[in-house]
Amino acid sequence: MRIVILGNGFAGASALETILQHGAAAHVTLISGEDHGFYSPASLFAYLEGRVSRSNLFLRDKGAYAEAGIQAIFGKKAVRLDAAQKAVHLEDGTRVPYDRLLIATGAGTAPLGVPGEAHRGVFKLDTLADAEAILAHRGHRVVVAGAGRIGVELAAVLREKGAEVTLVEVAPTILPGVFDPEIVRLILDRLWKHGVQVYLEERIVEVSGNPVEGVRTDRRTIPCDTVIVAIGRRPNVGFVDGRFRLGETGGIWVDEHLRASEDVYAAGDCAETADFLGRRALNAVIPKAVETGHLAALNMLGYPIPYQGSINANVLIVFGRAFFSIGLMEGEKVRKGVGDRLHLFYVLPEGRLVGAQFAGEFPEAAQALSAIRREIRVAGEFRFDALRRRLLLPAVYPSPPR
Repeated sequence: MRIVILGNGFAGASALETILQHGAAAHVTLISGEDHGFYSPASLFAYLEGRVSRSNLFLRDKGAYAEAGIQAIFGKKAVRLDAAQKAVHLEDGTRVPYDRLLIATGAGTAPLGVPGEAHRGVFKLDTLADAEAILAHRGHRVVVAGAGRIGVELAAVLREKGAEVTLVEVAPTILPGVFDPEIVRLILDRLWKHGVQVYLEERIVEVSGNPVEGVRTDRRTIPCDTVIVAIGRRPNVGFVDGRFRLGETGGIWVDEHLRASEDVYAAGDCAETADFLGRRALNAVIPKAVETGHLAALNMLGYPIPYQGSINANVLIVFGRAFFSIGLMEGEKVRKGVGDRLHLFYVLPEGRLVGAQFAGEFPEAAQALSAIRREIRVAGEFRFDALRRRLLLPAVYPSPPR
């Protein structure tokens, strides 16, 4: 059986490892738009800070693929999918046939959509090449457009490197939909304390100068020599060209077996799945990418194991302080701790934990995640200690016997 994996991020890498373990008879081709091995995009912040060298970024170098018997095609993107002929067409004209296809192409930064966004000095942070371009530019006055998880952590990293940083967000809060307002206030305080200027409910309307000299918002002009766009993510699915159903989130709609059609599967940030409550969602987080890549591979190999649904999970490091959110912000909010040690739990009326957030240390996070996944309920007034006593073993996905 010929299996083609499009993408070399966490979903593609997880699928590849699973096939190497359980698919001895499969011939695997991995296609990556980047010209190097597998690395964690989360490590790019540490790379920008100088805490991780380029060589230490890679979790699998290019040579390891051939050693494992994998045909790897690097530095070429898919431009067209011919589902009728079961073939992927690459930008250099190469045609790659398949019997089973996994689309794991991830997501990319949405365009700013204003005049001047293509000027020199405007960047994004999707790939290692993007990080290297930012480092080579050596900007000193930076505007970060967008205050989601990537924008906030990027602003903190660049400020720690000595740049003047302004964060511009169109919403009335930073990290909209990611953290509770109580924890958002803690994060905002850290940004302000360390000298990051934050403008909320403000929209960039123009980037001026080429190279960049400033940005104009709907309220003011901000001088800068660098603009980094982080206003949101879009699934990289343009090459499918209407061949498959897209969900409302823009991701490829997949069923509980990660299947988009009879022989095509999707996983990671480009796949819209059900979440743990059965709602359709595009949770672009590493745990989901690893889980869906693993399960998509098993299903392609003939092991019909359903996906239990995604759980949103975000870790944010802001000037040395960690913040963590999992699940949803729904139901009753239960507080534990105060200030920089604040823990929040979200509980439905029937006593089911559906979300948790932590400021500072979070030793209870793994237990909270297990409780959410296993639908554990606590009768009466919610206490985390009572829930913890209900936990015996962490939930795990079944694997086929070797």
